[in-house]
Amino acid sequence: MKKQTTKQMNDLRVYWMVCIPGGEFFVPVLSLAEATKILDTLADYTNFLIEHGHLTDEANTSGVEELVDGAWVEWEDADCNNIGDLTFEEVLIADANRRRGT
Repeated sequence: MKKQTTKQMNDLRVYWMVCIPGGEFFVPVLSLAEATKILDTLADYTNFLIEHGHLTDEANTSGVEELVDGAWVEWEDADCNNIGDLTFEEVLIADANRRRGT
């Protein structure tokens, strides 16, 4: 099977679920770097809401999904790390690898 050399612009999305088992929402992203910034912003906003009494401290979950063969699956790098396991510098490397198709 030939490796895809470029990724589609809409094959990544951030998912965010506040107060498990609450519903989740999705944000399409163009890159892992953009996903990281959105996840960090959502985490900061959630912390703000908790600190100011607008939200109780509940279990939350979030991450990045990739569209693979028509199904959304948790994104992982070649070493099985998800987005939360990587530093921002490693995310930039993973983005470059995605663009190269590796």
